[in-house]
Amino acid sequence: MNKRELSYFLEVYHEHSIAAAARNLMITPQGLSKTILSMEEQLGAPLFLREGRKMVPTSMAVNLVPHARNVLSELTLIENRGFIDATGKKELFVPVCYDVMPYLTVDFFAAFHQKYPNTILCMNEFPEQLLTEFVNQNRYEIAIVTGPVSTTLYTAVYLFSADFYILTSVEHPLASKDAVSFAELDGYPMIIKSNYSPSSIGQISEALANGSHFNTIMEMSDLNMIEEMVADNQAIGFTLSYMLNYLRHPEKVRAIPITSKNHTKDVYLISNPGAQLSGEAGEFADFLKEWMSE
Repeated sequence: MNKRELSYFLEVYHEHSIAAAARNLMITPQGLSKTILSMEEQLGAPLFLREGRKMVPTSMAVNLVPHARNVLSELTLIENRGFIDATGKKELFVPVCYDVMPYLTVDFFAAFHQKYPNTILCMNEFPEQLLTEFVNQNRYEIAIVTGPVSTTLYTAVYLFSADFYILTSVEHPLASKDAVSFAELDGYPMIIKSNYSPSSIGQISEALANGSHFNTIMEMSDLNMIEEMVADNQAIGFTLSYMLNYLRHPEKVRAIPITSKNHTKDVYLISNPGAQLSGEAGEFADFLKEWMSE
């Protein structure tokens, strides 16, 4: 699978139409259809369901999208590397778990750039299961992940902890409570960031142990969309204490602390044990640890 095929796939995914995507790409619909069919043959599964002129993405397509974007992004960086190297600057890739960057704030990034102006910091959010894979495969030197972390498998540095809150509509039956336990969430439709997060796994396990279950209707990382659905009373959402500052409609939602055992998110910086970090990665790790200790 090549760059052209992935680009074509993403265009069809966004447009939900072969004709519209072909116009944007300035190619024939027939040629674009052949490319999509070729990709489906390579994967051994359909990427789209054809409903008249509409192309409806399958679960395979949805799962492929973030990987296709990442591959295209990295290919673009590779293609531009001659230009970047000519400036004397070096890139440092640091994959992170959801919601870490708002905790760091713009002050952190400004201070890092001021101290290390020749390091281009490339930080992107990924699902938890990919973060450890990146480090295991030596794709990236370091990553910021949710704990608990195996100190046998990784060199881990504790960074910070934050309390979980649930978000409900002001009209939700739980909105009048000052605090809730996971047992009280039994059966209510919920949106979570990732079933694979250690935090989510611990919370789901605790709920099951208390005879209740999470009625997860969606996994989503976009806080703004989660807030919109919560405000519309379609579901309960989860967020972290410091993320409450980023709510756009606080008058429409209620943030309630969680009293259960697994109510905090612990965040760590990890690397392979015994690995010699590059100069850029070592500088970032030291800067981050110093920043967190202040």
